[in-house]
Amino acid sequence: MNNELVTIEESTLDFDSIKQEAYYPKELDDYLSKCDVWIVPEEIHRDGYDILFPEHTKDVKRFLFCKGMKIDVPCKDDDFHEIELHDASILLGSFLLTSIVLPLFINLISSYIYDKVLSKDKDNEVKLNLHIKSQKGKVVKIKYKGPASKMNSTLKEVEKIANDDKQ
Repeated sequence: MNNELVTIEESTLDFDSIKQEAYYPKELDDYLSKCDVWIVPEEIHRDGYDILFPEHTKDVKRFLFCKGMKIDVPCKDDDFHEIELHDASILLGSFLLTSIVLPLFINLISSYIYDKVLSKDKDNEVKLNLHIKSQKGKVVKIKYKGPASKMNSTLKEVEKIANDDKQ
């Protein structure tokens, strides 16, 4: 694995900790608890908003949902705001998921990148954060920052680490 593209660290972010956040809609708990993946907001206080999502969030969510992934954002529609950073990088955001759905997620997010970037003969930098909860309950944060063309192979290596029995 290319260690220049990925950092791996322990994380305290999990589904239960998100449920304690002020933005989490408790009235949607039953629905959100059935989702395999949550797109986690960035807590950036900008333009009067407490939480913001990267500019591609709706597009990524729609793509993954249409491919069969149970995915949503853990906030009310009124609190959902995307921020455009006008960066050459493609910021996909932060995702919270379990190691069980990680293989499917990697395949689908790689398909998204291919459709949006690589099919257009571009190789933009991609930024992606994954908070992966193992079957044993430990959460690992994976940060990918690198070329779109290397994301799939790098994340396949990360998948092996995330599914390691030592977690």
